[in-house]
Amino acid sequence: MLSTDHPRTPLENAHPGRMIRIDAGAAIDATRTIAPASMLLEIHACESHPLSSAPILDATILVLDVPGQVDAHPAAADAERVDLTGSALLPAMVNAHTHLDLTHVGPQKTDPDGGFVPWIEMVRTRRSHDPEQVARSVREGVRLSLAAGVVAVGDIAGACASEASLSALAALLDSPLHAVSFVEFFATGARTDEGIAQADERLRASLDLCAQSTRIRVGIQPHAPYSCGPRAYRWAIARATDLSLPVSTHLGETVEELDLIAHGRGPMRAFLESLGLWGGQQGFGQGLRPPEHLRTVLETRPMLCAHVNSLRDEDIALLARTGASVAYCPRAHAAFGHEARLGAHPYRRLLDAGVPVALATDSIVTLPESTPERGMGVLDELRLVARRDGVQRLDLITTTPAMMLGLDPNRFLLRAGGCPMGLVATGMEKNAQGPLAGVLMSDAPATLLFSSNSCGFTGMGVA
Repeated sequence: MLSTDHPRTPLENAHPGRMIRIDAGAAIDATRTIAPASMLLEIHACESHPLSSAPILDATILVLDVPGQVDAHPAAADAERVDLTGSALLPAMVNAHTHLDLTHVGPQKTDPDGGFVPWIEMVRTRRSHDPEQVARSVREGVRLSLAAGVVAVGDIAGACASEASLSALAALLDSPLHAVSFVEFFATGARTDEGIAQADERLRASLDLCAQSTRIRVGIQPHAPYSCGPRAYRWAIARATDLSLPVSTHLGETVEELDLIAHGRGPMRAFLESLGLWGGQQGFGQGLRPPEHLRTVLETRPMLCAHVNSLRDEDIALLARTGASVAYCPRAHAAFGHEARLGAHPYRRLLDAGVPVALATDSIVTLPESTPERGMGVLDELRLVARRDGVQRLDLITTTPAMMLGLDPNRFLLRAGGCPMGLVATGMEKNAQGPLAGVLMSDAPATLLFSSNSCGFTGMGVA
């Protein structure tokens, strides 16, 4: 567990009307870098929250430039100065796909040779259906997210009893995070009608619970093509269209999923049979890949597709044509050994085709053992792909996932006149080729300096 005795941040004494000048080694967002950098902030409102070490501020960036230019601003002389000259300033970050209700399970060693089904069984055994335990797990996930500089998430409210699922949403509502809480459900084979009915009940209750919230939205998540049949997907799309809700699903995650959908066989079929979820018009065994299997669904409404670990060129063309977006979880992909079994993740090919891609964590279960002490964030996902592939794109953890969730991407840029959703400081390697490379080559943790409580949602997004 992350200690409740959080280190204090330099903005801990912020109060309305205060002017703060932060001097940093660099200020970096998805579009530009300033180095060295000074930022002048005007604080409009301030509060605290027990789950966060950082204050919750409504603040405007009055000026952001090299220090000499900020010196000339009329408010600079009276501003309180915060010295972060050894650090880089980044916008707060967005985790587009996570399972906060599994936080209590903690990091687990994954056996790539054992296959995916034993891992599913482990999660099914260890996940909690007790409402209070689910709430505690989500609260801990919120705290770990904030500790790593994440202020917005696409959280999967797991497919369990209605009371427990509502408990996950209630915990989010009581947190400082902005979030889309996706109501996840299973509905396939002989249990299609039952699954849809339960999902509809949970969806209605979730919408009622957060009807007045400006920070939390509800979405729908048919779990995956192997656990939701065509009729379940059509129901989800119809409800999402009627209610203007975002839709997400797991897609193309494992070898076992590909084998089941294409050939109707393998360990995943045996698993579904053991649960009484096999049978009916599931559409397996026609030689299709997961995106082809969901083609008519994808053509109906843009979806946020999680994982998508293996794609052919025609699959990528389908995702691009239908407005889908992808949440790629690099550390989960590595933990399962997918590169050896499925090949390199196609995220760069997706980006080249114009498909929005965000980096995400998935659950804590596939993250390193250091996560409870370090925090659960997406900067470390970007660091993995930067070191492995040379990709240095801060938009993959800020503006793009914000857009996917229907948040205003401008709130995840650092601009004079802007009101950021939060501000993060982290270290830089001194000998790197530029400040962003220095951040991505560093192992320094991300420290949230502040987050904002003001509404960041602007629309439905691409999800």
